[in-house]
Amino acid sequence: MKHFYHALVVVAVFLAFSCTKQPAIEYDLDGISGKWLVTSTTGEIVIMHDNTFAVNDTVRFYKGVEDFFISRPGENRYYEEYKDIHYFSRFGGMISEDRLSFVVLADRAYTFELIESAKDRLVFQYKDNGAKAVLKKEE
Repeated sequence: MKHFYHALVVVAVFLAFSCTKQPAIEYDLDGISGKWLVTSTTGEIVIMHDNTFAVNDTVRFYKGVEDFFISRPGENRYYEEYKDIHYFSRFGGMISEDRLSFVVLADRAYTFELIESAKDRLVFQYKDNGAKAVLKKEE
């Protein structure tokens, strides 16, 4: 019986250390679509001269991150007739071979990494300054 308890403790310790708090990647960038709400950021994410992925922005992804629109309450300046949406910024991203990072080409290259993906949550990290944007699925 003593060996059983010893083995049980060893298994429990092993499981405790093997269950890391690493974020889950349930799907890669190709699997992202739909409407998402930016719920928090850990710093500014500036593309060209605009702060992108600000709290309360709505982000619509089409074809993964190859084409996405950011809508901002009270600040939308463009209209996409084909998709029938008003938006603040529109970007195209080139997905990297690893399918977990993408580059937005604007006045220069801006790199983002997908560090967490789940059915109702995404987390992107901006490579320039390490800022993160957390998005929650809306539709």
